[in-house]
Amino acid sequence: MRLTINGEAVRFSLENERTLGEVATAVERWLADSGFVVVALSADGEDLAGSPRERWQARPVDGISELGVSVRHAAELRLEHWRAAAGVLDTLARALDTDKVDGEALAAAGDALAALRARPAGPDAAAAAARLERSLAGATAAAVRGWPADRRAGTAALARELSGTLAVVAEQAADPGAALAAAAEPVARLLPGLAEVAVQLQTGRDREAMATVTGLCDAVQRLLPLVSFLPRDAGRERLIVDLNATLRDLLAAFEAKDTVLIGDLAEYEVAPRLAQLLPLLGRHP
Repeated sequence: MRLTINGEAVRFSLENERTLGEVATAVERWLADSGFVVVALSADGEDLAGSPRERWQARPVDGISELGVSVRHAAELRLEHWRAAAGVLDTLARALDTDKVDGEALAAAGDALAALRARPAGPDAAAAAARLERSLAGATAAAVRGWPADRRAGTAALARELSGTLAVVAEQAADPGAALAAAAEPVARLLPGLAEVAVQLQTGRDREAMATVTGLCDAVQRLLPLVSFLPRDAGRERLIVDLNATLRDLLAAFEAKDTVLIGDLAEYEVAPRLAQLLPLLGRHP
């Protein structure tokens, strides 16, 4: 069977795959390892992406001569989604300004907010999205048209704020090297402060300790969405998964007021992982 990716033939050999579904899964996994997402799939010219997988996944591969795959880089798609969401939310803001909101605009905004939950754009966008979701909760076109003018104006301002935030993030991500360097700087600057957290807690300086931890967590959350724009690096990705889990443990320890655990996690778990991660951000395999 011949495999083409974006129209170009590539070398590909079957192992134990016997059905079209097994081959498609193997190809998708192989491409995902390089940061690509399959956006279209065809077998001997027949479009597969437009039909349910269960209709064709059991088809034997023996009778198929060519599998055609169209791919996009995951980071490129993420950037497109952020830009599209910015446009949708700007449209919603203008509709609110003129009191011409319809069900289509509200549905598009809901889809954009759901996409942002799946593809986070950093803490600023997440906070703005949460405020807008609260304002739009349960809203229908008829209900919005009955809102007082100040409520419509306030919701329009929230939609415009989120749209602007996404536009800025997308612009920064278009030059990921520069954006990562800028986002990594505050992380590197705040990192040494983690060694002081245990002492701060022991001496009653809880507010200083909390400021150090929350400031660093915020800086890390600004950094992580940009990492997806770098070439894939399995070691870096494993480290980020571990780091996220450790940061969640650290925030949970703060909520539980477990000062001993906070100090241990900050100094011996979070700090070493961040120290390992920062040098990897400029590494291109």
